[in-house]
Amino acid sequence: MGVPIETVPQLWCLYEEVEGYYDDGLEVPDYVTLLWTDDTWGNIRRYPTQSERNRTGGAGVYYHVDLVGPARDYKWIT
Repeated sequence: MGVPIETVPQLWCLYEEVEGYYDDGLEVPDYVTLLWTDDTWGNIRRYPTQSERNRTGGAGVYYHVDLVGPARDYKWIT
């Protein structure tokens, strides 16, 4: 397409299964937005640090407003 990859908006959602790669030192290009998630039970796992918020791509938090999952989900309670 002839477009520099760093000009294309990119996001990495750091949910539980992949957050460990980042915590272990995986380097993410500065132009990629880091998106932190909750733990499926409504607890924010981690907030972005000041340096992460200052990245070119920035950082944010994703919160599950509604998640149908394990039997502990409130929708399964009758």
